[in-house]
Amino acid sequence: MNAEPSPQPDSLSTDEWELVKDIVYSCLALDGPARERLLDDRRPSEQVRREAERLLAASHASAGFMDVPAPQRVLDLPADHPEHIGHFRIERVLGAGGMGVV
Repeated sequence: MNAEPSPQPDSLSTDEWELVKDIVYSCLALDGPARERLLDDRRPSEQVRREAERLLAASHASAGFMDVPAPQRVLDLPADHPEHIGHFRIERVLGAGGMGVV
């Protein structure tokens, strides 16, 4: 009694991927019950529904990952720059970007 493997996401047709995209974009601004209602109303195939739900869950799990600058997240640096580094005094900020402050 071997169960058949579930279809892989890449086995979706182009039309099915368009439907997944449409469903995901429509659901992003909705909460759980409203998402379920939309999915129930659209009646996609089980494979399309699973892929849409997988992408929505991934979107929810990654929400806010850009809220903390990368150097601070990776190096666990304080958000504010120090007033001194060793015996050097920091007078002013020359510039700031995605990788840090100079």
